Amino acid sequence: MEILSTKEYSIFKFYPNNRPISSANLHRLIKSIEEKNLTHINPIICSEEMVVIDGQHRLKACEQLGVPVHYIVTNEDTANAIELLNAAQEKWKLGDFMTFFGILPNVRFFKEMNGKYEISLPSLFAIFRKDGVTPTLSRPFRARGSRTMAEVFKKGLPLNYSHEVIEEFCSYLHELIDYFPVNESQKKRFYTGSFPLSIWRFVRCQSVDKELLKKRLWEAFLTIAPSRGALEIRKMIATIYNKGLRTKKIKLSKSYMPLEAGEPIIEEE
Repeated sequence: MEILSTKEYSIFKFYPNNRPISSANLHRLIKSIEEKNLTHINPIICSEEMVVIDGQHRLKACEQLGVPVHYIVTNEDTANAIELLNAAQEKWKLGDFMTFFGILPNVRFFKEMNGKYEISLPSLFAIFRKDGVTPTLSRPFRARGSRTMAEVFKKGLPLNYSHEVIEEFCSYLHELIDYFPVNESQKKRFYTGSFPLSIWRFVRCQSVDKELLKKRLWEAFLTIAPSRGALEIRKMIATIYNKGLRTKKIKLSKSYMPLEAGEPIIEEE
């Protein structure tokens, strides 16, 4: 392919669902190009409509420095090309996939739950994604059947519960956390990590009195440490819930994991 160059930066278009420009990456690129401009060796890639497929940071850096942009034009499908190229370079995080596949109904629903009830997107993803494998946010992960993050989203981000069930839990969690007499910054700690998943493990167990659980946690909020690991949090919640109960106590399984696939981790005593 022929490598072209131009200073007419306005001819290029950005793909709307691509990752946002990272100011840190842009700053590093500007410094690198100032020291030695090698953009002709690594030109940006554009579609025939001049949509940037690869190299949006290089384009911005060249524009800010006022140096020519080197580019090549390809007839590859824009969306697929962006996904493939980014997967092979700096790894996408969960938020990048949520943006890129933002048109999907389940992605839009997760974003709605995040905005309405404050529960973090990683928590929603970990609890309610159908294959139930918690993602690693800084690098691609392999789910069951060796599916990648991109493949999960391409399948429509299938969920293991209906939107109604998920929203009911999000509302419950929000009411629980919102009552804690702590500032907004401290509350955010309860919406991330292992705390939401641990609460979900309890409320999905039919024998747990959800209103009693909420009341007990409100009374004992000073003893709750949301930054602890999942097993510690589950033991802590069980202890708080069981305090003063003579019957219908909750006992965790020895492994603190489901006894069978899809079953609660909680055994009734």
